[in-house]
Amino acid sequence: MEKTLEEMNWERASGLVNGTGFARDVGIRLTKLEPGCAEGTLMLTEKHKNPMNNAHGGVLYTLCDTISGVAGASYGGGGATVQSSVSFLRPAEGGLLTCRASVRKEGKKLIWVDCAVTGEAGKELCTGQFLYMQMPGIAHFGIQKEGQIYE
Repeated sequence: MEKTLEEMNWERASGLVNGTGFARDVGIRLTKLEPGCAEGTLMLTEKHKNPMNNAHGGVLYTLCDTISGVAGASYGGGGATVQSSVSFLRPAEGGLLTCRASVRKEGKKLIWVDCAVTGEAGKELCTGQFLYMQMPGIAHFGIQKEGQIYE
């Protein structure tokens, strides 16, 4: 049976986030992917905590950048972070963290993505805004559009 475009795109994106590199080593899991949106989780463990026993800010930033990058690339191709801002609202002490990211604006060269991380109780822990330079020739995360071939 031939796979659908959505199935192929999910395999490509989830394989790269869940199966390779830094995101995998940190423990990030891609859980949802749609054009313009992505969602991912991270189970906070002792290795993610700072000396105050909360999530290290770099862990939250990595979760935001990874999931926002997938959302930003969801229209095709890949990209590189050129500007970002994360606002930490309350400490993340433990449990499952969920990041939801959505594209605010897609331009010819730049794409703006907003995200938020919530804890198990549903409270926002941090919010982020990411600006990515579009690099359409890079297929590492992008959802393949009809007729588009990635080598």
